[in-house]
Amino acid sequence: MNTEQHKVSVIIPIYNAEKTLVKCLESVVNQTYKNIEIILINDGSSDKSEAICKDYLEKDTRIIYIKQENKGIGFTRNKGISLSTSDYICFVDSDDWVEDNYVELLINNLVKYDADISIGEVNYVFTVEDYLKKPKQLNEKIELLKSEEALKLIFLDKELKSFPWMKIFKKSLFKNIKYPENITHFEDLATNYKIFSVANKIVRSNQKIYNYVYFQNSNSNSKEILRQYEFIITKNEMFLFSKNYKFDSKTEKKILKNTLSDCFNSIKKIIRQININFLPKELETVRKELRHYLNKDITKLNLEHFVFLRLFIYFPHLFYKLIKLNKKKY
Repeated sequence: MNTEQHKVSVIIPIYNAEKTLVKCLESVVNQTYKNIEIILINDGSSDKSEAICKDYLEKDTRIIYIKQENKGIGFTRNKGISLSTSDYICFVDSDDWVEDNYVELLINNLVKYDADISIGEVNYVFTVEDYLKKPKQLNEKIELLKSEEALKLIFLDKELKSFPWMKIFKKSLFKNIKYPENITHFEDLATNYKIFSVANKIVRSNQKIYNYVYFQNSNSNSKEILRQYEFIITKNEMFLFSKNYKFDSKTEKKILKNTLSDCFNSIKKIIRQININFLPKELETVRKELRHYLNKDITKLNLEHFVFLRLFIYFPHLFYKLIKLNKKKY
């Protein structure tokens, strides 16, 4: 199918990515689908990222390059969307790279099935050698989903993930939706379910066209506390949003269990990095945020969640000591 008449904006947020940026840009400029604009947004990098961007800017007229003071990933994604001059957008992170048919496969499926969002699959890569060993998928399988079906999978955190990359969106979906600019992490988790909620049809391919590169987490304790805190707040917002939909009771119970499991895992990670006598304000905020779960039917909670929730809300110091003293068990 020839869909080259559909221009696609490829948005690449960049922050101190000199080690990976060339591989990323090479994979984008060499796409089999040529009708693209490539929007590079340098979010205050202090390394050689700008020099690399300017080098590619001279080589390829499809590239738009913007340099800004460090504003964060949410602001940067929103900036890319606002700069886009096409009706279709996709993202590539500067740490990663894509297969040469990344755009072609996604836009072809979106147009063919008259969808609002087109999704592919991801390769999780630790090393180049690891990538080369992965088997290639030959036969494409297509699945069509309605908005509520896709949201169910997102809320359950199964099959559909909230990454902005590996997808092509109709730009119109972002008319009243923006990535949050007041958080440092999980801007994608806080946004993608809202985008899916205004889509009518989603098409999903089993083809692995995006290569996500794993890096060892080197966050300091303070940054990790903030990261886990923002995750808890975002997961709680997702749960509250899910109540707008009348899922069956089994699904509702799974969403509740998934949410509380994720929240308590993050709470434990925070507690294990702090002094028991020092309660960061983030945990006090979380206690207030989670109070509404106290009203949930006990039959929808497992015993651990039931007990942990009440200890955490009513006896926080006791809860902190319990987690500190039982690192392996909990």
